[in-house]
Amino acid sequence: MHFLRSLYTDKLKEEGFEAYRFTRMQNPARPPEDVILRKINQFKMQNRVDSANYWISLEYLPRYIHEKLWSIPWYFVRTAPHNRYPGNICASFPDLYT
Repeated sequence: MHFLRSLYTDKLKEEGFEAYRFTRMQNPARPPEDVILRKINQFKMQNRVDSANYWISLEYLPRYIHEKLWSIPWYFVRTAPHNRYPGNICASFPDLYT
């Protein structure tokens, strides 16, 4: 609750919090988890070992690529000026594109 209050009042730094930007992309070479599991079960039931092993190898691919944790703390936060739910807070951490 303390963190959220500090976020809402834009006092993260003064309250001793640091927020770091973290970005990552989904791995386009890795199918969704439910597809992988369904294919593994399908090929195991059909006793097609090579096909099952292929899908098992896809399961070991990382889900995300290009993960980056930025080293500079992020203190600037925008709160939505007009919120359709009174009492709720909408915070936005805008991305920087270079």
